[in-house]
Amino acid sequence: MTRIASAVALAALTLLAAPSALAQRATPAAAARPGAIGPLTVAQRRAAIDAIAAAVRAKYVLPDGAPAIEKRLRESLAAGRYDVDTAGAFPARVSEDLRSSSGVGHMDLAVVPAQ
Repeated sequence: MTRIASAVALAALTLLAAPSALAQRATPAAAARPGAIGPLTVAQRRAAIDAIAAAVRAKYVLPDGAPAIEKRLRESLAAGRYDVDTAGAFPARVSEDLRSSSGVGHMDLAVVPAQ
């Protein structure tokens, strides 16, 4: 019985000693509200697509699928699909293209201004 009580007490002390380690980080206000950032410029959209395409080429699990994803992103950029008024609309459209060109339903682009 004393072993169980000691283990419970040790666990409680461990949890109480490091509350900041267990705390969740607050979501930045701009990440919660992408529209608060403002519209992206042509150069910013192009740079974002370049960076996304490079990340897909370098890190996508199925390297044979990377060219199709990049092709879709570049075609959408050239066609003006990403010419939107809010920063929130840009990642939504890119996410749609990532999912449809890869066949992977969990590929998403999110706005995180701190990064």
